[in-house]
Amino acid sequence: MEAWVAHQQYIRRFNMAMVALLVIGLVLAGAVGGPRMVGIFFLVELVAGGLLVGMANVALLLGTPPINATEEEIRAAAVAGPKWLKRLVAKLDVQA
Repeated sequence: MEAWVAHQQYIRRFNMAMVALLVIGLVLAGAVGGPRMVGIFFLVELVAGGLLVGMANVALLLGTPPINATEEEIRAAAVAGPKWLKRLVAKLDVQA
């Protein structure tokens, strides 16, 4: 359960970081090119950024451990799984 909650928090932080990058990009586009550039940049970010962030979220959700997974199942998945899951297990080990 702790791994599932930690993973959901990781996804939430990732999405907040992506929204922050979107806002920073819009502010910079406004500073450089004015309102027209903001509109163009917004559309580009909406399409390209939406696709990339959407695919990243799908990958993160596919890697979410089952809510009722045992500690051994999560550790076994971390050994053979992606790097972020290994880091998450190591981080939880340090906290425990």
